[in-house]
Amino acid sequence: MSLASLALHAQNDPDYQLRALAHMQFPITNGQGIAAWLVAPNLLEPQPKLLAVGGWLIKKEESWKEFMAGVLFNPAAGVSQPVLNLRSYAKGQRLDLYGELMWRPDKGIASSFATYPLGRFRFGLETELTAGLKSSVKSDARLGPRLSFKIPGADRLTITTSAMFGVRGDTVVRTYLLYNFKP
Repeated sequence: MSLASLALHAQNDPDYQLRALAHMQFPITNGQGIAAWLVAPNLLEPQPKLLAVGGWLIKKEESWKEFMAGVLFNPAAGVSQPVLNLRSYAKGQRLDLYGELMWRPDKGIASSFATYPLGRFRFGLETELTAGLKSSVKSDARLGPRLSFKIPGADRLTITTSAMFGVRGDTVVRTYLLYNFKP
């Protein structure tokens, strides 16, 4: 199915999401260290959740791999779930590649993007696959364009928007606000 036919297949109003992320890397020695993420998956939800993960970092120049564990909190409901999270990023001269695997008791998520530089902008494609591990969680697959840019004068802050079209006819328009903390 082509991207255009996925867009035409979308039947519902888009699900707008605002995701805030803070990324930290603390190199210790020999390209290894500690990595951590704080993520509010969707600040537009009535009861926003918070993901906190941390663990082992392997870094070479601007590329890295992170092997982490943590918790997804739903403070309003007083509920939390354990999480395993693997993230990898490779920065090339012409292409950036990112991949992520996340396990929670109710679902597995695999996401990725590939972007190409266009000045301060990066343009590319984003994917997200969800495997429901409980009957209450539906499996799904989404694909769509992605555009990101660093804020002038604030190179640690990146704003990204993607529009992913799902095989079930849904559309997710997600804006990411990413702050990269560098010690």
